[in-house]
Amino acid sequence: MPILKGSRPRPRVGLIGNFEEKVFHALKTLFPTVWTGESLDHLCNVVSPNEIDIIIIAPNVPNQSDQKDFLKHAHLISFSDSFDCLPGPSDGSYTVIEGISLTEEYTIPDQPLGFFNLLENSISTENAKGWPLIFVEIDIRHKQCYSYALQKDLLVKGALLYDPHTGHPFATKFIRLDSHLGVACLPCHFFDIVSWVEIICLEWAIGDQERFPNFGDWTKNLEWMTHEEESLKLEIDGITDELERKTFEYKKRIAELSTNLLETSLLINKGKRRLITAQGDELLEETARSFKELGYHVRVMDIEIKGDSPKKEDLRIQDPDERDWEAIVEVRGHTKSSGQTSDLNRLSRFARLYQTETGHSPSKLIYVVNGQIELQSPRQRQEPFSSAPDDISVFGEHDGLIIWTVNLFKILKNSLIKANIQEIRKSIRESKGIWHFKDQST
Repeated sequence: MPILKGSRPRPRVGLIGNFEEKVFHALKTLFPTVWTGESLDHLCNVVSPNEIDIIIIAPNVPNQSDQKDFLKHAHLISFSDSFDCLPGPSDGSYTVIEGISLTEEYTIPDQPLGFFNLLENSISTENAKGWPLIFVEIDIRHKQCYSYALQKDLLVKGALLYDPHTGHPFATKFIRLDSHLGVACLPCHFFDIVSWVEIICLEWAIGDQERFPNFGDWTKNLEWMTHEEESLKLEIDGITDELERKTFEYKKRIAELSTNLLETSLLINKGKRRLITAQGDELLEETARSFKELGYHVRVMDIEIKGDSPKKEDLRIQDPDERDWEAIVEVRGHTKSSGQTSDLNRLSRFARLYQTETGHSPSKLIYVVNGQIELQSPRQRQEPFSSAPDDISVFGEHDGLIIWTVNLFKILKNSLIKANIQEIRKSIRESKGIWHFKDQST
């Protein structure tokens, strides 16, 4: 790095743009030497580039200057989404802001504990739509020593948060490859400017003591501490290291479990949750699987129908606890209605066909219905025939049972572990009307 001239206390800071008054005074307190300029050109007239350690750019400052070389000699922190030609990771490259995010999501990568906590506290929204995206751009006229892929990788690795779909950062920080000077581009306006400036400079000070000599509170430097202070400081550092290690382990475990949860949820969506999301063949398939899970012997009648034989009910189920017990089952899913009387009438017709075929009536008529599918949340849906109780009564008089798939899902979700499956089947045998199983084990 170039040797800076001048005898003013360091770090020496140039502020570009109009900061809020409280932010401006806080930054003047944080740094011993501060110059200000409304624009980059104005700052160039106030101070020479070989006298400045760090440049901080306020929000909304546009880049309307050709003084790009001035920016090469200092650490840079920009909070502006209009200042789009910060130095990139190497000579001849630039950090530019192009376009905005179309997603509402964002990802916070693993960061040191201080950065992570500060970032979590800074973000007050979970909606990243409209946030500026950061890219690296290379001047093709410049002879490059580093590949574009390497420079892009530096931007991504330094991301404080990024678009999970494209991988482009919304905010990033990195050390330039040629000069070892830092660049932080934070164009999202929710950042606490003073806190972020301080924590970034504390990080850069570790590798650049010349520009950041004793940055921060000098009484916290071990050189100027008493033995008692040093002992407490070392104990705090040890606990902080342990906290960072534990935090990393917990975050890693949470990430693993989150992946497992996503994979499991995808399987459930293609399995049991179809009871409350699907209709047609998918609902029939999942209903048949559910009855098998409850211990029934299940026959899918469409598979057994041959040639021009008349249509039969969807399923026949046999209870292993009752040798001669067999129920016929019709399964239906409806987008708008919670259940239809025509479905019940169809079951009565299938019952007569069953009697003709077997010489006796079915033990029970079961109507399985997933209704009001258009209402995504099951909590918004009504029980079947909630506005037609007479239909329920008439169906029950003929040993009919209506099973709402929402209730069936809850039974499979909650009761199989603690309730006796035989009790569930007994409840189905003995119930009429709307089926509600009361778990006797609770």
